[in-house]
Amino acid sequence: MASANIKSLQLKAQQGDAHAQYQLGHLYTRGEGVPLDYSLAADYLEKATRRGHADAQFLLGALYQQGKGVAADYEKAVGLYRKAAEQGHTLAQFNLAYCYEIGEGVEKNADEALVWYRKAAESGDEDARQAIIELQKVMPKSAQAPIPSGPSPFTQPPPTDTRFDAVLSTAPPSAAQPEPAPIIEPEPAAPISISLPPQETAPLPSPVSFATTSSPATDDPQAKMVADAERGDANAQFDLGIAYVNGIMGQPNYETAVKWIRRAAEQGLPEAQFALGAHYHRGEGVSQDYTQAVEWYRQAALQGNAAAQFNLGYCFEIGEGVPKNRDEAVAWYRRAAAQGDPEAKAALQDLTKGEADSEAETIVTTVAQSAPAPEAPPVIEPAPVEEAKPAEVEAVAEAPAPAPTPVPEPEPAPAPEPEPPVIVPPAASTAILPRAAFAMPAPAPEPAPAPIPQPIYTTPAPTAPATTFLTQQQFTPPPQAMPAPVFTEPSFVPPQPVTAPEQVVAPAFEETESLMGVAQQANPYEQFALGQKYLIGDGVPQDFVAAGMLIQLAAENGNPEAQFSLAELCTRGQGVPQNYAESIVWYHKAAEQDNVGAQFTLATKYELGEGVPQDYAGAARWYQRAADRNNAAAQYALGCLYQKGQGVVHDQVTAARWFLQSANQGNVSAQHKLGTCYQHGHGIAQDYSKSAQCFHAAADQGHIESKFLLAQLLRQGLGVERDVATAYTLYRTVADNGHAGAQFFTGYCFEFGEGAAQDFTEATGWYRLAADQNEPNAQFRLGYCTEFGRGVLQSHQAAVAWYQKAADAGHAEAQGRLGRCLDRGLGTLQDFAEAAKYFRMAGQQGIHEAQARLAQYCDLGLGVAQDQQEAVKWYRLSAEAGIADSQARLGQFFEAGQVVPQDYAEAVKWYSRAAEQAHLDSQFRLGSCHELGRGVAQDYVEAYKWYNLVGAFGHQRAIEARDKVIRLMSPWQITEGQKRASEAYKLVRQKLAAGKEAADKLKEVLGKK
Repeated sequence: MASANIKSLQLKAQQGDAHAQYQLGHLYTRGEGVPLDYSLAADYLEKATRRGHADAQFLLGALYQQGKGVAADYEKAVGLYRKAAEQGHTLAQFNLAYCYEIGEGVEKNADEALVWYRKAAESGDEDARQAIIELQKVMPKSAQAPIPSGPSPFTQPPPTDTRFDAVLSTAPPSAAQPEPAPIIEPEPAAPISISLPPQETAPLPSPVSFATTSSPATDDPQAKMVADAERGDANAQFDLGIAYVNGIMGQPNYETAVKWIRRAAEQGLPEAQFALGAHYHRGEGVSQDYTQAVEWYRQAALQGNAAAQFNLGYCFEIGEGVPKNRDEAVAWYRRAAAQGDPEAKAALQDLTKGEADSEAETIVTTVAQSAPAPEAPPVIEPAPVEEAKPAEVEAVAEAPAPAPTPVPEPEPAPAPEPEPPVIVPPAASTAILPRAAFAMPAPAPEPAPAPIPQPIYTTPAPTAPATTFLTQQQFTPPPQAMPAPVFTEPSFVPPQPVTAPEQVVAPAFEETESLMGVAQQANPYEQFALGQKYLIGDGVPQDFVAAGMLIQLAAENGNPEAQFSLAELCTRGQGVPQNYAESIVWYHKAAEQDNVGAQFTLATKYELGEGVPQDYAGAARWYQRAADRNNAAAQYALGCLYQKGQGVVHDQVTAARWFLQSANQGNVSAQHKLGTCYQHGHGIAQDYSKSAQCFHAAADQGHIESKFLLAQLLRQGLGVERDVATAYTLYRTVADNGHAGAQFFTGYCFEFGEGAAQDFTEATGWYRLAADQNEPNAQFRLGYCTEFGRGVLQSHQAAVAWYQKAADAGHAEAQGRLGRCLDRGLGTLQDFAEAAKYFRMAGQQGIHEAQARLAQYCDLGLGVAQDQQEAVKWYRLSAEAGIADSQARLGQFFEAGQVVPQDYAEAVKWYSRAAEQAHLDSQFRLGSCHELGRGVAQDYVEAYKWYNLVGAFGHQRAIEARDKVIRLMSPWQITEGQKRASEAYKLVRQKLAAGKEAADKLKEVLGKK
């Protein structure tokens, strides 16, 4: 199989794709394109199983039943078969029935066996039908029932499967998954036949009597999970978070997922801490923050979570959230590799280029010289396997397999005595767990296990891949970096077989006396190096106790790296007793010797109150020491403390200085923070150009929030040339990652045609996505579009509901529109008092239309107590904003001297402003002021102009005033007045025409006639 296809599968599996994990697991059981490794297969299948993948549950059950790659455990096998069977997996139903029939892993129960055989037979399983026939031979006739002849009308038959004698055969990938291209290309019309070494079949069950069968009782697991989570069960909280991510609880919801995952993480569940770190890493459900990601990774890593250790190593390697530090990266990769993580081993090998630690090597070789070489285990040749390629299986061998050879059916053999069950500590449950330790495959194929009586296994029916974490938006790492870590499977280096180095193997640490004697003679650096080798099993047998003793010896002899490492061992309880207080002591010792990693870690302990009382001042002191040694993560963290005034004086200038230093070292979180400082002028001169540069730098490293803010600057042309097309592209990229603000602006671009073709349906779709995440702007726009039928069915009632949500969140325009609906009874009962409340809320936030209407309410006593003094206040605010009605009414107050001192000149000013907006009543009153000389010099010509103009629109009082004033004018004045009226009339017509054109255009946009 092409290595590129394998790598594609591995990448998908690392990203949490359950189907890819299943495919890889199956390939490892076959050794096709990858080394034969049942242990690694079980590991991948376990991950897919935790995501509910039925095929993986079935295949992992078979591994437990046969004891391949895992300790044989019939009870676990039955449990896994049951999970798959309850999802309608025909083969699992058959195997579960078989287990009930012979009592393997479960109490023998012919009733239950018949139930599950029937379910399989209803899906067309011929073996199940035969099993029912055999089972009913020993049953009373009264208890027998018709045997299903095929799939029932209520059962969806699975895809055609290929029968074969053993479960461990090529796994078919889902045919329903169009992307990426299948890793294994099927050959058309290839014969479907597979022949494997024969296995003994189980003897037929002895006659049993049974009562009426019944389906196994099932509870609602989701309801139980929610109830347990609400009671504070950390595992259930984590499970619930994963369920929200995978869409098991409805539509995927990252924010709700993070809420539950955080609760579990705060209780110390390492898998949840790792998951929360990954959410911060990717900016899903939370604002992207590499520093926070690193902190959560660190907490999980210190508890021994291999996935977190790997991601933490990655962050140190490329400098995400922490300064680049090859030594730290190697140290964390070693910790993950020490737990058998294949990707960590590969990354470690790639990073160190296979280089050996010369100082530790000397000690290892010296001690090992007296050790007897371990005997190699005998190689057992496996039975030959012949197979032909199936047409429906996406697995392509390099050459076609020979035709199958008929296999004679062996004689039945009695079932072997089961071995005592292996007690395994329960896992922390659900989708994201550290990869289990496993042994890498030996060069020779694994010998075939002794045959055991078991049912006939068949090819698992493919299932569609489950929704997984972090597949919508991949962040782009810097060019020199490896692919960025992802949420569920943090590693990014494909699992590779690890070849043991050609060197003398050190003895096990039971030979303590000779080893410690040599170690005592070594210097502290050599002691520490040897301790590291024992910690990860690098050239020596892995031995945590030996590692702990050697590292402690080096630490007591003053080696700062050993002191830092010992502190972490004490935190984890690995090789030494777990002791948080002791770990703080060693962190202090290493930090005092200027070990930057220890200084930074100790600072985080003080900041978070982990193992020590929370002490921001203490955190600031240690961050300062690490920052002074150019530690970018410490510089960023110290800047945050100054920005918040925690443990130090609140100082935006100093905060910006530290952000600048950290950003110049490539710390992405600092680049983002510095961009916001330049954007808002916090601690540094406001500079949109530099803000854009910072956001661009962080966006290039995949920082989601920086991409969004860069789009904002591009759309507005702040600091950069306005570019709505690029802004739309960035909005869309971030929106696809679930960012509510970006979803709103994507909709905005579609609604107003900015950077994308105008499309109201598309706009309302994006608005709804953001509105469902409680984005007030999106709720308001969705309400507006719904009110006018813009891209959705018009509904005043639905519009009011969206306005209400946005208004309750403080959205000023939504408050104004909601007040308008209440004022007019649109989509709700007319309610002036409630309308006045929302007009006031909107008016206080500067919505001028709401100010004008509230002024009228106060003026007339509508919905509120009449208060013309209050009315004048609101009239003035809206009049100054250009609301013509408010200008006209304010002029009347000044002309009449009502509430305010009489002031004709002030009245003329407001009448003139309203008249310029074609407000007819103000034009009439302005004519009256000119006629009477109120606030202006008496001028019959100007009075005639305004009377004549307003009269042309049918204003009766204006016509009467025009006819009255003309008697007082000379012929020249009449001619001049008419000339002025005609000119004014043209201007008014233009304004009215423009208004009609705008109204017509609005009607066209809204689809009105």
